[in-house]
Amino acid sequence: MSLHVNDAKISDLWRLNTLGNLDTGEKGTRQELEKAAEHFNRSVKMDSDGRYVVSLPWIQGHPPLSPCRNLAERRLKNCINSLKKTGNLEAYEGVFSEWLQEGVIEEVKNYCNDKSDHYLPHRANVPHNFEKTATLLLESFYVDNCVTSVDDHEELEKFVEESETILSTAKFELRGWEHSYSDPESYDLLPPEGKSISVLGLRWHLKTDSLTIDLRDCVEDDTPVTKRKILSTVHKIF
Repeated sequence: MSLHVNDAKISDLWRLNTLGNLDTGEKGTRQELEKAAEHFNRSVKMDSDGRYVVSLPWIQGHPPLSPCRNLAERRLKNCINSLKKTGNLEAYEGVFSEWLQEGVIEEVKNYCNDKSDHYLPHRANVPHNFEKTATLLLESFYVDNCVTSVDDHEELEKFVEESETILSTAKFELRGWEHSYSDPESYDLLPPEGKSISVLGLRWHLKTDSLTIDLRDCVEDDTPVTKRKILSTVHKIF
C-alpha cells in the first residue's frame, strides 16, 4: 500500500528503501560520497599557477603502519645500482633536482623514529623513447578505437609493440588489432578475403582498404522521421 500513497518516481520502485528495506551498503557509499564532497569543498584552493589543489583525505583511527624504512633504503640502493648500470642515474637525478626546485618534493632533514612515520619504497620509472608512437596514439583515438596508418610491415609491428608498452603502464590492455597489410609472403599478416569490420560507424574492408557506409538500417526503419531521429542517425557515424 505504501507505493500507492507515496509520491515516488518510477525508478524508485526498484530501490529497496522504497519497500521499507534499507540497503546498508548503498547507505554507506552515499555517506562516504558526502564526506568526500565535504572534504573537497573544505580543502580545495587555487595555487599561484591557477591549478586547483585538494589536500589528501586522511583516514582517522586507522591501524598503525609499520615504518618500512629499512625496506625503502634497500629498494633505493638497488634502484641506484640499476640506474648506474643502464647509464640513467644522472638524468634520473636531474628530474628529482628539478622537482626539488619547483617545490614538488622537499627534503626531510629532521628524522624522528615516530609511529606516524611511514616510508614508501621507490620504484624507478624510466620511460622509453616512444615519442612518435605516443603522438600517433594521442591523435588517433576516437572513443575506444585507435585508427591510424603506417608505411610498411616493420612500422606496423613497431607501432603495435610500442603502443601496447605505453598503454600497459596505465593498465590499459590494447586488443582486437586489425590491419589491411597484404603482403603475400607474410601469410600471418594477410587479412581474410572479404573481411570487413565496424570502425566508428563505418565498414572497413581490409582487403581493399576502403570504407563504406551501411545505410540499410536507416532505409528499413519505419519509424517517423523527426529531428531527434536525424541527429541520432548522424551521430552513429564519426
